[in-house]
Amino acid sequence: MSKKEQELKLLLTKETYDKLLAHAEAEAPVLRQTNYYFDMPDFHMGKNGVMLRVREENSRWIVCAKIKQKSESAAVSSIELEQEIPPDVFKAGRQDPEILVKLLPEEGQAAIRRLVNPSDLVIRGTLRNERRKLQLIEGYTCELDRTLLPENKEQYELEIEGMENEAACRHVIETLSSMGYSFSVNQKSKYQRLQEAMGRLNS
Repeated sequence: MSKKEQELKLLLTKETYDKLLAHAEAEAPVLRQTNYYFDMPDFHMGKNGVMLRVREENSRWIVCAKIKQKSESAAVSSIELEQEIPPDVFKAGRQDPEILVKLLPEEGQAAIRRLVNPSDLVIRGTLRNERRKLQLIEGYTCELDRTLLPENKEQYELEIEGMENEAACRHVIETLSSMGYSFSVNQKSKYQRLQEAMGRLNS
C-alpha cells in the first residue's frame, strides 16, 4: 500500500498530554506499537530522508519504507509504502533485511537501494509507542502518542493528518491554542529523535 502523508506534529508536555486524554475515542482500542528501525551503523538512510521500519501493532506486523518529501508548510510530508507480513518473515528479515525490502512496493525498494545494500542493514533502534485516536478537531484525524525513548525518557506528541497547505496548519494551530493547549511545532520524525537520543548515548 502506498500513501502520501502530510501531517502536523506537535510536541506536548505531560500536562497537556494528560488533558488531551479526555478526548480519546472511548470505543477505539489503544494501539500499542513496537517499531524496529533498520539502517546502517552511521544512520546513512535516515540522514538522507529514507526510513525502513517494521512495526508490530496489536499483533499485526507491517514493513514500511518512508520517504521524506519537501514541504512548504509546517506539516511534515512523506510517502509511506507498506506491506503487512507474517511474524516469521520479520524474524528472517532481522538476519537478512533484503527479505523485508523485497516485500515493499517498487518505489520503496528503489529508494533504499539507491542508498545502501539492504543486506548490510541492521536494527539501529527500537521505539515503543502508545497511540490513541482523538475526537478533537472536526475534519482531521488526530492521534495522541506516548513514546518511550532510550534511557526510559518519554515524549508526548499530537499528530494531525490531512494538512493540505500552510493555511490548514495555521487553522489547526490556532484552534488548539484557542482551546487552551500548549505545544511546540515539530518537524522531526520519531526516528530522527531516536537517532539524536542514541547519538547522545554514544557521545
